[in-house]
Amino acid sequence: TGVPVRLVVTYENDMSDAFGLVSIDFQLDGRPILRCADPDRTLDASQRVLVFDGGVPSGPHELAATLSFRGHGHGVFSYLKDYTFRVEGRHEVEIPASGVFTVHAVSFEWGGVSAPVEDRPQVRWEETAGDWTRPTGPPGCPWAVVSSPGGTKARRSPGSTSSAVSPG
Repeated sequence: TGVPVRLVVTYENDMSDAFGLVSIDFQLDGRPILRCADPDRTLDASQRVLVFDGGVPSGPHELAATLSFRGHGHGVFSYLKDYTFRVEGRHEVEIPASGVFTVHAVSFEWGGVSAPVEDRPQVRWEETAGDWTRPTGPPGCPWAVVSSPGGTKARRSPGSTSSAVSPG
């Protein structure tokens, strides 16, 4: 271990509407850094979400992400609503001795329409040293915008979290 270096971890969901994001769980070296799960809500991470922004010692570290999706489908694809998909990804990273280091996790669909639906959700990791584009808002759960009874839009608190992880 070495001198603390600024580590920024971000996440973005690049899955189609056929997969609704229902929970995210990120860990750094086995310790939770962001956990969002609520069986009654969905998450909107279509824009880059800040997961972590803090100091860590230089040297090797492990990031882990567990992402859960609920299938959405209509017509001939209505069977998707009965599916829950769980994606786990791990990434070993070597943090440099100084500066800012960013790791960006992206969930995406692998293989296109010819791939089995259960194999499509995947996660990839991208590393950047130096400058980065800060996501809007503080670290927290990106709850989807919901319609309130009065017809107005309301967004749940970005800092709200739940310790319960939805069943996988």
